[in-house]
Amino acid sequence: RGAIATRRIPNGTVVAPAPLVPIYGRIGMFLGKDRNDQLLRNYCLGHKNSSMLFYPYAPTINLINHHSTRYNVKLRWNNDDNSLHYSKWLLDQPSEHLLTHPYGLLMEFVATREIFEGEEILLDYGKDWQDAWDHHVQTWSSPSTMEFQYARELNRATKELRTEEELQTNPYPSHVHTTCFYMFDPTHTSSSSNTVKWESKRGINELRYLYPCKILTRDPGDLYSVEILNKEDLVSQKEKEIPLGHQVTQIPRRAIRISEKVYATDQHLPNAFRHEIVIPDDMFPKAWMDLA
Repeated sequence: RGAIATRRIPNGTVVAPAPLVPIYGRIGMFLGKDRNDQLLRNYCLGHKNSSMLFYPYAPTINLINHHSTRYNVKLRWNNDDNSLHYSKWLLDQPSEHLLTHPYGLLMEFVATREIFEGEEILLDYGKDWQDAWDHHVQTWSSPSTMEFQYARELNRATKELRTEEELQTNPYPSHVHTTCFYMFDPTHTSSSSNTVKWESKRGINELRYLYPCKILTRDPGDLYSVEILNKEDLVSQKEKEIPLGHQVTQIPRRAIRISEKVYATDQHLPNAFRHEIVIPDDMFPKAWMDLA
């Protein structure tokens, strides 16, 4: 994947604007013990001497790949004060503006030479990024297939899903679980019955209706009875809409999927690469270098 020029771009032309969302103190990037930073960090801009990160959110710019010698665009700050960029903020402490007014900085990707139609747009991500990538390539080792299997491959290969009882002696890999497409309707449950029959409804195959589930039994006709669970990423009790022990019968195999658990895909492996794109020293405001 990459960003490809659809026309000739003269030298010095703004290839793409890049409004920035500041991430102050890198809050939200760290996932906790034994987990890597968020993948979002790879798409952010930053500097080794600052705790600030900036996410550029314009279309297509996140497709611009790296090359340290064949790059044809560079970063620069927008030259005009406007509603998207306040140049005076570059002179002040970030806490004075960015915490209360997060939208007011604009960078630009600018052509460093003539770019021809069909040519890939490339940016030099910086020496620190290149050094980190080289170290990653030298030290990275691929997990064996026994350690990691893609859920989509398991799903295709599994004709009959294992019940909870069968999982006791023949478990799936620890990073996957079974999930069910299901539209929960609280009016269909009562204090006397927490079991309902599965119904195919319009839009049921949308990911928002995909819930973790436990396979209780395999039934005739390639159907299953399951217990529906709440989603792993729900934090508050109020968000947990599925009542405890909620069972659904006659779910077809096509409505059940083997899926990766939250933060368990290969991009979240402990040795996955994480590094922000580097803003050059001569561009990065001295007032923002709180780690120098």
